[in-house]
Amino acid sequence: MGFFTCALCSKEFGGHGHNPAPLGLATEECCDACNVYVVDARATGKVFEVVYADEIKVSNALKHVDIFLASYCKKIKAPRISCRHLTYCGVKTSGTVEEANIWWDDMIGNFFSYLHTATKHGDPLRGRISYETATGYASSVRVYYMNKFRGCGPELNVFRPIKWRELRNKLLAQWT
Repeated sequence: MGFFTCALCSKEFGGHGHNPAPLGLATEECCDACNVYVVDARATGKVFEVVYADEIKVSNALKHVDIFLASYCKKIKAPRISCRHLTYCGVKTSGTVEEANIWWDDMIGNFFSYLHTATKHGDPLRGRISYETATGYASSVRVYYMNKFRGCGPELNVFRPIKWRELRNKLLAQWT
C-alpha cells in the first residue's frame, strides 16, 4: 500500500491505486472514486473524451486561479504558490479548521472579485470573460478543491451551498 495523488482529481489518497491506462494515463494512479471513469472507459471506449473536455475546463479555471494568486499572495505577504499546491489550510501546510476557513473564505471571495475583471486567456487585448465563463470557472474551482480536500477535514465553509450561492449572487451583481 502506498500514498498517491490521483491523476484525475488530484486528491491525495492512501491504499491501492488503480491503473488509469484506458484514459491515456499509463504511468499514474487514480483513486477509488475516479476509477469509475476507468471502468466506463474499458466498457465503452468513450470516457476519455469526456474526461479530457472536463480537464480542459478545470485547467483553464486553474490558470485563472494562478493568475489571481500571483497578486493575492503578494497582497497577503505570502510566498507565491501554484493553485495546485494549495493545501486544506491554504498557503500554510498546517493549522486549525478555523484558520483554514478564514483563509479560504478570503481567498475565494477575492477570486470572485478577480473574475469580474478577468480577461480571456489572461490577455487584455482579448477582452473580459463573460459571466457564464466566470461562473463556470468558479464551479470548476469549487469541484477541484472539494475533491482535493475530501477526507482532509470538515468541508470548508466557502464551498458549502449557501455560502457558494451568496458568492455567485455577488458575482452576478457585478455584471448587472
